[in-house]
Amino acid sequence: MKKRNSKRVSDNSSSQESPRSLANTLTARKRGEREKSLAIFDWITRNIVYDMPSLKLGIYTLQEPEFTLKSRRAVCGGFAKLFEALAREAGLEARTVIGFAKGTGFSPGDSLQGNITNHVWNAVKIDGKWQLLDCTWGGGIFEGNDRYRSRYEPFYFCPDPKHLVYTHFPEDPRWQLLDVPVTPKVFINLPQVWPDFFRHRIRCVNARYGNLNARGLLTLRFASPDNVRLSAASVDPDGKKKINSTFCQRLNGESVVHFASRRLGLHTLELYARNGVNPLRYRNVESISATLVAKYSIRVLAPEVTLSPFPKTFAIFADARARLESPLSRNLTAGHIHHFRVEVPGAREVLLKAGLQRISLNRDGSWFETQVRIERGEILLLARFGMANRYWHLLRFEGI
Repeated sequence: MKKRNSKRVSDNSSSQESPRSLANTLTARKRGEREKSLAIFDWITRNIVYDMPSLKLGIYTLQEPEFTLKSRRAVCGGFAKLFEALAREAGLEARTVIGFAKGTGFSPGDSLQGNITNHVWNAVKIDGKWQLLDCTWGGGIFEGNDRYRSRYEPFYFCPDPKHLVYTHFPEDPRWQLLDVPVTPKVFINLPQVWPDFFRHRIRCVNARYGNLNARGLLTLRFASPDNVRLSAASVDPDGKKKINSTFCQRLNGESVVHFASRRLGLHTLELYARNGVNPLRYRNVESISATLVAKYSIRVLAPEVTLSPFPKTFAIFADARARLESPLSRNLTAGHIHHFRVEVPGAREVLLKAGLQRISLNRDGSWFETQVRIERGEILLLARFGMANRYWHLLRFEGI
């Protein structure tokens, strides 16, 4: 699906004062049920904003379509009612779906709180087949508990039901549109995911549930295309983000995420993804960014004191598809000899830099290794590629 301009459109013409006139305006030149449905979805997501003041006060204005068209504000019920009204005026068969969604503040494993519902979305029949859509989530995102930022998100127009069920659980299981509906227990324990998880075609291999226990080292494995780079961070029980409690690398064709912490209690693991960059084309490393794609809740029942914290990885470590065999701990005992072994496909040289020391690692194919006595202070592994003389940071350790 083509990504459309996310700029919000404002149109106050008299033709849009009623659902019937607006539906006629939006769909008059559209062919087929899919084009008509998308035209309505696009207009709502770009012209109706989420009514945050009402949400904060807990006092909701009328959510009827006519009122929403005049105020241009609504909560999820207003978004869904407006879509259904416009769709029906355009000759489409549509329904409003009531259920539970994993929105702001949700963590994998949280309770569904009995039969309480918290969200409303839609179903529309296109070419004889029911499809799902969510105009509320398609029009913007919640940032914290008190801010809604308008942002067009086409993922929520007719997503694969197998994908939407990660975040949307209808009260009536028929509206999962799955041959075998998932149970509330399965739904609540699925990882919390965002659209880029599916855009990058990431698949959980051994981390299919989002509520995990860790006794020492915990390893999560994901399948993803060769050009996708994963990274991770964690949030400790005090809400502090930790980047050295996770370590990501490719192993046997999979993306592997190691998690380890010395701290008992409930942690959150955040998984990020981006497209890879050829190391030979590296320019501005600071411009390389990843998006949040999934969250896991991890309860540490027994601490990992050997590996935690992990070495810091830099962007090119992932882009070079490098693999660290040893050492896997960031903190290295000063005065001792340590064995460094790392695979860096395509690298001409890998260099260890520690204080005034500059040691070129011994090369065997794509593997580089050396043994060196470590002193206190920062230790860097760097690599250079092609004919360039520039060295790029791969990993950082600390002699203590």
